[in-house]
This record gives sequence, structure tokens and C-alpha cells, in this order.
Amino acid sequence: MVYDNDDFGYEIIPAVPVASQSAPKARRDLRGGKALRAVTALLLTVAVGSGCFGIGLSVGRAIAPAGTSVSAAMTVTENSSAPTYLALSGDGAALVSDIYKTVAKSVVSISVKVTVAGWFNQQYETSGAGSGIIFKQDDDKVYILTNYHVINGATSCEVSLDDTTSVSANYVGGSESNDIAVISAPKAEMEKNFKGQYNAAVFADSSKIEVGNFVVAIGNALGEGKSATFGIISAVDKKIKTEDDQLITTIQTDAAINPGNSGGALVDTSGHVIGINTAKLSSVGIEGMGYAIPSNTVAEIADSIVSAGKTSTPYLGVETVTVTEQLKWMYNLPSVGVYINYVQPGSSAADAGLRQGDIITAIDGKTIATSEQLTESVQKSNVGDKLKVSITRGGRQAQEVTVTLKNKGLDF
Repeated sequence: MVYDNDDFGYEIIPAVPVASQSAPKARRDLRGGKALRAVTALLLTVAVGSGCFGIGLSVGRAIAPAGTSVSAAMTVTENSSAPTYLALSGDGAALVSDIYKTVAKSVVSISVKVTVAGWFNQQYETSGAGSGIIFKQDDDKVYILTNYHVINGATSCEVSLDDTTSVSANYVGGSESNDIAVISAPKAEMEKNFKGQYNAAVFADSSKIEVGNFVVAIGNALGEGKSATFGIISAVDKKIKTEDDQLITTIQTDAAINPGNSGGALVDTSGHVIGINTAKLSSVGIEGMGYAIPSNTVAEIADSIVSAGKTSTPYLGVETVTVTEQLKWMYNLPSVGVYINYVQPGSSAADAGLRQGDIITAIDGKTIATSEQLTESVQKSNVGDKLKVSITRGGRQAQEVTVTLKNKGLDF
């Protein structure tokens, strides 16, 4: 089933912050102070800004690899010299602690600096945290997978294996629509600081996973260092929307996935990566709904990114809300279309003079009725293309603005 933000009231919101210093929040309200806000939130699990809460912890549990014959009953075993764990009888049982030790050398903590705009578009710098997976290396570089939203807007990036020592990383390329990015760290620096402590992860065939398979999620939860949580696969081929209204196919799991876990590994009981943790559904009354991008999707895109190098991605640079007939009436808006709730400073939209409160009704003469149609229109274009954007502003008649699409590249 495809969940639609407009129909179900889901809202993509920034994840829980980790820095202790508070910062002004970018304005996202509709004019007149009325905001379109939803009860349920799909959190992209990168941690940024200030404050924090809740962190997933796992105890040692004995679990069996997919395909292993096990008894239906779980028994609790206690030992004074070992942690309490849940045991599954059957061949090939493994402790979560053993799985963690296998995978931890392939998972890094990521720290970024991001310049954002607050009230009245003033600029300030904030910190963010996420996770990454080492997936390959050559003579000069160690390549690390992460989510695009982890490093989106970053001005600098560092990675750490021991959560103590950090190495600077550089942007290689990414696919925003798939929420996948690749960064690299100098191999000489990785060897110098983490010699013998890192290796490339092993990726499993995600097409073979099944509902009920045991999994472990590993990442830099809340930016407090690597930790592990335990669960099962709840659903496969689950479609969710990203922050930019892109539909991506994911694996659903009940393993706790918290802010900062984005880009981290979801692994099977052999310690092989079956997905990259990316989001969670969060609301009162909702528990255990985390999402990971399947390893088959990730591996294919990551390899193409490394082969192609830095990519060119056209972008408009706005946050929008679809204006239906109902919302037009509720907020006394002049027309249906796509309401601009925020314009990113320095973006294509800002350079063209688009403003918060404008309603986009068409691009190049083609009617734009939803945020999804707007995003699709931009994605089909190329960097440097000039789009004729029809808008209504301040209740006046429609006017046309020419927008030259810039490249949404990262320079760290």
C-alpha cells in the first residue's frame, strides 16, 4: 500500500536534534500564522540541531539465521557470568553481540556541519549526526554509503569508527530521489587512525528476505556513538515518501531506528547488510515502524555513483504544500495548486524571485496541481534549463516567472 501524505496526514519533519545549543527554526507556516501540520510524522533519522530523547538499546539475544530450523518456544536463560539473553533452540544460533562485533568495523558515525536559514533568512551553522557503511575501497580512498538526507546541505563532514577519533570525508555523489549518497575518506588517514579496525561490509541479496527474519540495526543513534537494536522484518516492498515527496521502496522493521541511525546498517544474522536504515514512522500510539532501503537497490546505485563521480541534480529549492479545494477554502487562498511554504536562500527559486506564499499553478504551460507533479517536473529537467513557472501572488492574477535550474551539488 502506498501511503500518501496528503490523504493520510503524514508529515516529513526534521529529526530529533543532538547539539546542546538551541537555534532559531526556519519558518514553515502558512500566511496568517496558520500552519498545515499533521499528527503523524515520518522521521528521516538524521539527528540535527538541539535537544534529544530516547535511545534504543539491545540486550544479548540468541537468534537463528534465516532458513534455520528452530523451535517455536523462546526460553529465557540466565547466567551469572554472562548477560541475560533470549535463546532460540536450533542449529546456527548467534548472539546479537557476535553480530554487532562482525558488522561494527564496517559502520561509521558521521558528523556534519550544516548552514541553515532561520527567521528572516539569517544564516547560522548547526551540527548533525548520522551513520554510514563502508562498502568498498581502492588504493586511495575508502568509500562509505549513507543517506542523502544525512549529508544534504553539509559544508563539512567527518567519520569515525571508534567514536573518539575522526577523519574528514568528501562528497562523491548522490541520488536525492533514492536518498542514497556516497562519501569517501582518504585511505591513508583511515589506516593511520583505525588500522585493522575497519573493513568493507558484506551485502546480502535483499530479494531473498522474508517477513519474520531476524535483523539487527546498527548506527550512531542520537549522535552518541554506535549502538545496536534487535527485531524482525515486518514487511517487504513497503513504499514511503521522502522529505521531497519521492516514493521509495523499503524494508519495514520493528528494530528501533532512531535519529542518527540514518545511513546505518540493517543486517541479517550472518552480519550481512540487507538494507540501509533511513526513516521511522512516529506518532502517539505508533511503535516499531522503521524503514530501510534494500541492499540490492543501494548497491546498484552506489556503484553507479562511484563510477560516475559527482552528479548533477537540478533543484528548485522550495518546500511546498498541495492546495486542494478544501484548503483553498479553509485558508482563503486565491487558487488551488502548490503553495510555497519556504524558499531556500541561494536556490533556483530564490534567484528567480519566488517567495513564500506564492502558489505555483503551471510549469511551461502544463498544469501543476500537486507537490508530486512539481517535483516530477523538476526531476525531468536538466541543470541549466529555464522553466516558465506560472504563479499567483497576493491574490492577484497569475504571473509568470522564469526559473533557471541550478545544480544541487555538495562541496565538502
